Amino acid sequence: RLGMDDIGLDEAYTAVLMHFEKDVMAVQKLYMEMKDKPPIDRDMPPLAGRISWARQLLRQVQEPMTTFQQRPAILKGVDAKRIVRKYNNVCKVLMKFEILFYTAFTQRVESLHS
Repeated sequence: RLGMDDIGLDEAYTAVLMHFEKDVMAVQKLYMEMKDKPPIDRDMPPLAGRISWARQLLRQVQEPMTTFQQRPAILKGVDAKRIVRKYNNVCKVLMKFEILFYTAFTQRVESLHS
């Protein structure tokens, strides 16, 4: 440790957090535009492809948030709380999408075994 606790990193992280809001909104917009017909790899079944697509979108916002969570001080501001709410809403929607298609997938597999 260099003994320089505050060398402006929190301010830099806060600036990056503001840009992260744009990323969250872009993922939300992409989801809304493509949720009915998401891009699916040619070699994937439709249900698995939808789940994979949702997970990729989720990963795009989860990985940066993990970094921000390691510096809790930057998540305490009013703007940060607004961004975290947007992030949480997007994550919730993506997880519900995944659960919906996972449930459909498991029901389909169970019906094939019956």
